[in-house]
Amino acid sequence: MPDVVVIGCNITREGDGLQVAKQILSRRSLTEVVVLTDLDSEIGKKTERIGVELFIKRSLGVEKIVSSICGICELKKSSFRLIAK
Repeated sequence: MPDVVVIGCNITREGDGLQVAKQILSRRSLTEVVVLTDLDSEIGKKTERIGVELFIKRSLGVEKIVSSICGICELKKSSFRLIAK
């Protein structure tokens, strides 16, 4: 599994991005899930309930989105180093 998965809420016509995120997280892997959406804070609450690490609105722009995702990757590296020691 990858370290981080970035997924949109509306990846299918039915908008099952959150269901896919839930499936990834239910496997108890070390993969972090980042949800990217144009939708409101209600989606943010739903993502939090299923264990999504980060909810990003697309309106933030590419630089802030990439920076946020890189931040999650850095946290994962730091956590892994702590566990490995």
